[in-house]
Amino acid sequence: MGEDPETVHVVGCPRMDLVAEVLSDGGNGLSDLFAVGVGGAFDLGQPFLIVSQHPVTTEYGDGERQITETLKAVQEVALPAIVLWPNADAGSEHIARGIRKFREHEDDSRLHFFKNLATDDYVKLMAKTACVVGNSSSAIREGSFIGTPAVNVGSRQEGRQRGANVVDVEYDRAQVADAVRTQISNGRYEHEPIYGDGHAGVRIADVLTRATFRIDKRITY
Repeated sequence: MGEDPETVHVVGCPRMDLVAEVLSDGGNGLSDLFAVGVGGAFDLGQPFLIVSQHPVTTEYGDGERQITETLKAVQEVALPAIVLWPNADAGSEHIARGIRKFREHEDDSRLHFFKNLATDDYVKLMAKTACVVGNSSSAIREGSFIGTPAVNVGSRQEGRQRGANVVDVEYDRAQVADAVRTQISNGRYEHEPIYGDGHAGVRIADVLTRATFRIDKRITY
């Protein structure tokens, strides 16, 4: 990218520092989780799924069909699930419409829907869930660090390095359901620090104490 190689330092992602900190506190902190959001409540001590699926901007207009396939697969697996609202990328309205239609026309008594979750809550849920389903980068990044079984649906994460915890499938309810069952049977994966080992902050601070800064920059390509 034109940077001087001597000024490039591979330290890991600080997000993994936060994940490690949340996991190390030893507390559950999820007892009042169902006080927000809508839908049914269930025992988080028993197997449950997390559904987190966002629009793919290059597949604009297809989001409703895509999320419907995922939700139908979750329904077929017959485990309770936490369903998260999509992010704000182009096409999010199609994902949201698919979720609303599913809630209106299907039995959602074993599903709980959240528009937002605190980071601490999400990390703790990832450490407890039987499987994360959808196309969120968290299944690949935080998931590899935690060892969370994940089923990645569709093309959104193509080209991103992933660990053994991820199974890739197409937008097909049968494929998704089969992959989820396989991941549930497999259980927790080994910790893989692909995107950081929880000590990025220390490395960054160390680099900054030794770095020499220049205010000018010249691209070399």
